Amino acid sequence: MGAQSGRGPRPNPSPRPGRFARGAAHLVRALLVEARAHGTPLLAAALAFFALFSLTPLVLLATAAAGALLPADRLAEELAAGASLYAPGAKDIVRANLDRLVGARHTLGLVGTAGLLWGASNVFSVLTTTLNRVWDAERRRAAWWRRGLGLLLVAVSVLALAAALALGPAARAALALAREGLGPAGAGAAHAAEEAGRFAFPAAVFAAAAGAYRYLPAVRPRPAWRAVLPAAALAALAVAGARRAFAWYASGLGMHEIAFGGLTSFLALALWVYVVASVFLYGAELAAVLDRRARPRR
Repeated sequence: MGAQSGRGPRPNPSPRPGRFARGAAHLVRALLVEARAHGTPLLAAALAFFALFSLTPLVLLATAAAGALLPADRLAEELAAGASLYAPGAKDIVRANLDRLVGARHTLGLVGTAGLLWGASNVFSVLTTTLNRVWDAERRRAAWWRRGLGLLLVAVSVLALAAALALGPAARAALALAREGLGPAGAGAAHAAEEAGRFAFPAAVFAAAAGAYRYLPAVRPRPAWRAVLPAAALAALAVAGARRAFAWYASGLGMHEIAFGGLTSFLALALWVYVVASVFLYGAELAAVLDRRARPRR
């Protein structure tokens, strides 16, 4: 009869909070199942072990590179400041070995540098193998390819660390000059730059995680960015939060010296490296779960 019902247009259904909660719970459940199947805690322990023993070669190579631009005393200050900020609990180890660490950069020859590069690349070889397991990669890259990639990542890491050591004093000097010479506008710009600098560490973790999740697993097609980026962002936020919590924990390490003595700082550093490795690998598990949901692999 052409008569219209008295109902108006149906409103667009809005996302239900319950649906989102169920989806998040299902995602967490899938993440935990995959982590248990892959043995992620044990993989994190293996990765932390190799990272711990690759840390000294990496720092020594970065110190040698930055030593061309900074005097020894300034270089020691930058190392101590970096340890306090980014490796809670490690500052005592760094301060106890600063003189030897800074002085050793003058004794590196060709053979010594090659040995440090080889030793530091072990952690990246293990990282590649670990991510292949997380993504259930069926194909395996050749050993020479993995070692070459590890050496390339060592070079990139050394250059990044050396740049951070060398540019830190210059950045602080520029900020001080802006405060003193440019008046209120300079002080405001300096304050804004300092606030932005607080995000440098999470941004570096995010970039490293996103690059590793995207390019290191031996799978085709590569993991999708829409799976990689959220997982890398959560990993960066988790590492930043863990750093604050671990800094609080490290402030009370004095009571543990009764039981562990001089090993206290080393054990704290080892625990921190394990925490970072665990967060990194659980982020990889999340990226793999999201990627499989986005496009099931053949």
